[in-house]
Amino acid sequence: MNKKLDFLKANRDMSNRSLTKRRPYELSDRPEAYLGPDNSAGVVGRGPHGDLMKTTFRNAVRKAAGLALAASLCAAPARAVEAPDVEKDVRDAFKALAALTPMNESEQYSLPARGRAFTGGVHDYQRRRSPEEILAGGLSSGDGDYAAAFYGLLRGKGYKRLLFVDSVELSVSAILSKFSGHTAVAVRDGTGKWLLADPSGREIINRDWDPASRLYRTPRGPFWAGYTGSLEKYPYNTPHKLAAFYAETLQAVPREVWNEQVVRLRFAAAPDLAPLAKERFGIRMRDFMADFSAIYDKFGLKPKTYVQVTLARGEDGVETECKATEPGAIECRVGRASDPDDNLFRWIERHELAGRFDELRPQETPPGGFASGGIESGGIALSGAGPGYRFIPDKSCYNADGSWTNPFLQEFLVRYGSVGGTVVYIKDTPGTVSGCEWEKGKLICSFGRGSGLGDEVYALVRRAMLRGK
Repeated sequence: MNKKLDFLKANRDMSNRSLTKRRPYELSDRPEAYLGPDNSAGVVGRGPHGDLMKTTFRNAVRKAAGLALAASLCAAPARAVEAPDVEKDVRDAFKALAALTPMNESEQYSLPARGRAFTGGVHDYQRRRSPEEILAGGLSSGDGDYAAAFYGLLRGKGYKRLLFVDSVELSVSAILSKFSGHTAVAVRDGTGKWLLADPSGREIINRDWDPASRLYRTPRGPFWAGYTGSLEKYPYNTPHKLAAFYAETLQAVPREVWNEQVVRLRFAAAPDLAPLAKERFGIRMRDFMADFSAIYDKFGLKPKTYVQVTLARGEDGVETECKATEPGAIECRVGRASDPDDNLFRWIERHELAGRFDELRPQETPPGGFASGGIESGGIALSGAGPGYRFIPDKSCYNADGSWTNPFLQEFLVRYGSVGGTVVYIKDTPGTVSGCEWEKGKLICSFGRGSGLGDEVYALVRRAMLRGK
């Protein structure tokens, strides 16, 4: 019997919208250095456009500080033996990482990458630069950059026994996105013990770590190491290779590890949702609970522990607030203007569950499991379409040989589509302009053939759906 889970097939039946714009309830999903896919950092609270002179001055200051830091790294004399106080050197390196500023997802950057000039956005820089280039540039594209810089700082202090540890997150959210990982660094001390450090979180994870063990836990949750070796030999040095590495590593995690580490979110509807059952918000909440209670079965997961999540009516805005009510239980008040979907699920799983793990103390799943996918309806009929949109392309979207007329359409359908969502009909049109119109009760969207079909087009669909027929 195959003891590994086939997520690739299952994912074709689930919504995969890892790159959608973050909702207000996600702004504090994780510490600033963790924001975005692969924990690539964005700047919370900053608008998309900054003052050019201020930005130029700030970049100049960063560059000067980074050059000084990189120079000190390169000039550090090699030690004949490893330092007796590894922990002090690790904490000194943590402090040095404070000189790095997270890249902004709305900006483009021109920086050296492996000795060549390179221009791109935050995700384009993932795993591309050397420790010296990261420190000299003073900018980080995510936890991979923090880990590489940290690795370089310790190497500059004379440490030779270092391990770069790249891992996947063990969560349903990671299965949905297929692009959620974490990077740690291990250093061996003079007694033969390995100290495992989390550079982006600025903390020591384990003071006596076994490199043969692939499983480790941080305040963000459990992770499974797919690569443990030297940074100099690290092969996944482009975003494309990194994505393939994450997908392969997710598949390689044994089934029993998934069931041990994933905690089921057992949804229940609070009584104050019942009067909203026929309103759009109530319908969306119903669909959300139905879809994301069934997700564990769809991925073949049988978590050994669970947390009760009671969903209640929130304020009129879009914010969601959660609080622990008792061991193994939290209550989340969902803003009535929000659109509950996979982003809400990720928020609860990653922020509320992982962030309160010790406080919540997940409960053991009953031997017989849960009926109805673990849902307590609270008076809401749990039927109908799941969250998201089920896109149906018409014949204009296909070439004569069956290929897509728009090469970006397949990725769009995988990333944003849902097997059980509201139906949206798609037409292919020349040019780069996309638009949506309601016709006889159906939402029909024309996607410009020259469009990249990214977040902006998906947002256009959502606005049309919210506007109504």
